[in-house]
Amino acid sequence: SDDRARLIGFGPNSMLKTPYPSAVKTGTTNDFRDNWTMGYTPEWVVGVWVGNADNTQMIHSTGITGAAPIWRKVMDRITADSPAKPFTVPPGIVKEGGEVYVVGKPRITGENSSQQKYAIDTRNGLLAGSQCPSEFVSVVQLDLMQMASGTAPVKQAPREYSPLCPKDGPTQAANPDPNTTNPNAKVAVNDHPAAAEQSAAGATAQVAGDVRTSDETASLWGRVMRANGSPASNVTVSVSGQGISQNATTSPDGYYNFDGLAPGTYTAAVNGASAAASVAAKHRAIVNFTVP
Repeated sequence: SDDRARLIGFGPNSMLKTPYPSAVKTGTTNDFRDNWTMGYTPEWVVGVWVGNADNTQMIHSTGITGAAPIWRKVMDRITADSPAKPFTVPPGIVKEGGEVYVVGKPRITGENSSQQKYAIDTRNGLLAGSQCPSEFVSVVQLDLMQMASGTAPVKQAPREYSPLCPKDGPTQAANPDPNTTNPNAKVAVNDHPAAAEQSAAGATAQVAGDVRTSDETASLWGRVMRANGSPASNVTVSVSGQGISQNATTSPDGYYNFDGLAPGTYTAAVNGASAAASVAAKHRAIVNFTVP
């Protein structure tokens, strides 16, 4: 599984990112009636289905929030006592220039105009300008024709540049909208982030933006950094709102995420610093923190 390739849809360091080679796919019915996660390693195949025995609708449970955590725990357990093994490339498969081909089959010549690559700021899922630090940049390839037809997991490409990256200059422009007839095509983003609020403990919180996603629910994620610029791992982030109160621990890279939320306003807090963000369905609010 390629954590960077699914960055826009799932955010960084989701349940699908494993410390061993694996491939995995999630699925969710439109009315949240059930969901599944199917994945495998070179040695094991695990499938997880989540739903109610009487086929009643669940409450905002998706493949990434319902079945994926179970799949991950099972896969972690059965691979714990054996060394990780890479996938073996089948005979007759060659890789050239970043593309994979079957030997003896005709290749498409020229540039595939529907396939475009985008440099993404991993902190918020927006476009990364040429001055964005490389440690925050991931290059993903999206199929514009699939997005226009609604068959792609990501409904549209990002159009706005990340406010967290240094500006390239007045010539920097957003990518064109691949589906101008879609009323929801414009990516919502806070171009002028709110001023950071500082707590008595010296932590600061800042709402950095809002990104449209392929998920039916709302989500909130972000990153916690040290004042010296290094990621803050194993830090507890709390979120409250819409009748819920949850905690998450940051990853080794300082990321956290809360998925499967109901639309509304949520307050995220770390070390006494907090920020409130409103998020709609199919959107992700970005709240970043700095701690001593």
